[in-house]
Amino acid sequence: SPRFAMSAFVSRVVATPSTSRDSRVASFGTKSSRRAVPRARAASSTVVVAVSSTTVRQQHSLEWTDAWRSMASPSTRVAFVRDAERDALRNVLDTSGLAQALATVQGEVHVRGLVRGGDDSEITSSDVASLHIAGALLRDAQVIPTGVYDAVASLEFDIASVVTEYCKVADTPRAVVELTLLRKTLCSKYHVDHVPLRVMVTYLGAGTEILSESASLAISLTSDRIGRGAGDVVKRLVGQGGGFFGQKTCANTCEVVLMKGEKWPGNAGRAIVHRSPDVDACCGEWRLTLKVDHPKHVNAIGFGIGNE
Repeated sequence: SPRFAMSAFVSRVVATPSTSRDSRVASFGTKSSRRAVPRARAASSTVVVAVSSTTVRQQHSLEWTDAWRSMASPSTRVAFVRDAERDALRNVLDTSGLAQALATVQGEVHVRGLVRGGDDSEITSSDVASLHIAGALLRDAQVIPTGVYDAVASLEFDIASVVTEYCKVADTPRAVVELTLLRKTLCSKYHVDHVPLRVMVTYLGAGTEILSESASLAISLTSDRIGRGAGDVVKRLVGQGGGFFGQKTCANTCEVVLMKGEKWPGNAGRAIVHRSPDVDACCGEWRLTLKVDHPKHVNAIGFGIGNE
């Protein structure tokens, strides 16, 4: 039986000193959404907290509802939520000063939690707030503009809404949430996820690069029938901008991306191919990302979950 019914894990990795090239990085508030930061000595810390269970109810747009419902169709492998709600959240983050505050935080911050819902898998902002996101992200911030904590509250509510829908679609009473301040490229190679369903949101910084369904299928078929090496050749062709199988898409900030993985029933060999955008730590580039997964398909050790 689980040793801990629920826990969250917060870690911090501070980068070692390196040369900054500020002139190559545009500040937040521009389309580039990147900013240089200073460096500091290596350090780390860990905090474990518990999360309660309550509910949240919100009237979402038709675009939001259609994207989540589309996952029930075997023909749908990826869906995007692009609506006025996402635009409004983007505006809040852009004008709050959160980017300026996070730009002064040294290194990376990883907030991970196994979050449970009620009978309807509904999660509220207060549940996500129990992960102490504000404290984890802003503890070492050198500047904290007036609107930063309101922006974090908006993030918490949005994460709750995303997880609520995820639990319904993935048919799970709980989901693994990971909010990360990244200062390196996480997955530089095109790949598929060996999970049923993964949801990604890039709140600040460059978005995930996603290949079209036709390109993903071409890569999968080539790898299966000819070999992985041939599949890698197709990946490079598509990644270089070739329009043979449709153009790749770069997710916009705050856009919700739903991607079926290899473990989704009937989706083996049909998962969407994607990768993380390049992040140059030497330039101070960084991203704030959300990832939501099914708890059966992630490493439980990192969340303080074990067996007696």
